[in-house]
Amino acid sequence: SRQVRSAVGDLDKLSTAGTRTEKATDGVRNAFRSLSGVLAGVAVADIGRRAIQQADAYAGLNARLKLVTSSTTEFVTAQKELFAISQQTGTGLAQTTDLFGSLARSTETLGVSQKDVLAVTQSINQALAVSGTSAGNAQAALTQLGQAFASGVLRGEELNSVLEQAPRLARAIADGL
Repeated sequence: SRQVRSAVGDLDKLSTAGTRTEKATDGVRNAFRSLSGVLAGVAVADIGRRAIQQADAYAGLNARLKLVTSSTTEFVTAQKELFAISQQTGTGLAQTTDLFGSLARSTETLGVSQKDVLAVTQSINQALAVSGTSAGNAQAALTQLGQAFASGVLRGEELNSVLEQAPRLARAIADGL
């Protein structure tokens, strides 16, 4: 009958449309798989780049630390202690290491022990932590303070940075004078 043929024709059209939709879906699925592969490659490349940057930064820290230590034992001790200090006080390892290096260089002729330099480094970091200053401000204050110790004078921009970003530390320095 005519209605049966019409129904069969409609079913054929529906089947053909379903096949086209399935092929289109497969195409989209394959495109997403390709895109996922590309994105995964980009993510892996980014992770690799960050790992290399971290390794370079760590190597730089170690190189600066080696400049202010006279033996492997001193180097290893300083490395462990500085990591512990930065973890305990919530300050950056790079800034803590730089501060330690500046203190060690500026007190070298005075014969100050590594233990004492580490203690001063810890005290400064603790003063920053107690100040309630933000991590960014603490890092900036440590950098400025390290530069001041390296030059032997706390003045100008370095002094302003410490006064503004670490008032408790500035008070402790003033009380010590």
